[in-house]
Amino acid sequence: MTITKRATEAASPDAKPARWQRGNRTQITISLAPELLDQLDQVANRKHLNRSAMLTVLIGDALARDERAA
Repeated sequence: MTITKRATEAASPDAKPARWQRGNRTQITISLAPELLDQLDQVANRKHLNRSAMLTVLIGDALARDERAA
């Protein structure tokens, strides 16, 4: 599957930056401390998930907890 950049409308001060789409997912870039990345990979391997799937699960759980707390 190729990565394509969505067409953007005329730029305005409030416009969101263009996002890279891969299928029904949006590709992002993050920076993590090496120790944190190692821990993430260990947990993902134990759960038989790839890194991206593990991050998706963890972020979804954190957002659900935050929503319940609000």
